[in-house]
Amino acid sequence: KQALYRKDYQAQAEIDEANAGVASYEYQTNFQAFVQRVVNRYFEVLAASNDLEYLQAELDAISRQLNDAKRRYKAGAGTRADLYEAQASYDLAQSQRIVAESVLLDSRDALEEVTNKSYTALADIPEGFEPEFGGPHDLQTWLDAAERDNPELQAARMRIASARHEVELANAGYYPELDLVASYSLEDTGGRFGESETDDRSIALQ
Repeated sequence: KQALYRKDYQAQAEIDEANAGVASYEYQTNFQAFVQRVVNRYFEVLAASNDLEYLQAELDAISRQLNDAKRRYKAGAGTRADLYEAQASYDLAQSQRIVAESVLLDSRDALEEVTNKSYTALADIPEGFEPEFGGPHDLQTWLDAAERDNPELQAARMRIASARHEVELANAGYYPELDLVASYSLEDTGGRFGESETDDRSIALQ
């Protein structure tokens, strides 16, 4: 028995196909989000590293100013207020550098968490790097591409298609069913008039 036309079979197959499309587009959406998270956290590490380098250079400069203030104070050329001001600036720069170190460690941990890898060093952006826009400048082209290729939008369309086929499946009981039915039988019998063989074959639409 082979089904030739079953509305419920057809509707269920279309539902399965639509659901498979939803899963595929959702995977693309999640993958794009993953790539974006990796890129964002990578740049956060670079930014934190640059901030730390800047604050370390600033701390070194303020440290030299503090040493100069101490020497001037000891020599009688500086005031206690100048010394305290230089010390306060140094303490502030020191605390900012400690905070920057913590931010850098946190950003590295965040990158390692999302990639499940640890890094001893990261490639920096080359000096003088300028990003180039490699696409058309026509807004409508980008709108058309977004409508055509956006995986979230495609997944939503597939969900709508699946819902429509669910309605078809619910109404499938009102449709006719058509099957191809075939049978074959072979019977051997014996008796006083001799053996006999019955060979019966049939094929029909039901």
